[in-house]
Amino acid sequence: MTADPIRQLLREMPFVPFDLHLANGKAIHIHHPDFASLGPGGRVMIVWAPTGDGFDLIDVLLVNNVSVPPPVGASA
Repeated sequence: MTADPIRQLLREMPFVPFDLHLANGKAIHIHHPDFASLGPGGRVMIVWAPTGDGFDLIDVLLVNNVSVPPPVGASA
């Protein structure tokens, strides 16, 4: 994946939380744009844990999919 779709989701107003699905099967939840940052080249992304005590360093090329969960209370 390229950084462009992720960058666009991080800039959405209002922001909508989303999940990054990685090649190793792990999913990373982005709950607020202040906790995620793409590097200037768009190849690397850092996502801080909600507590601020840890982080995930992600190779954007290893992101297989991005999903945006439906809003709470949305009907199917």
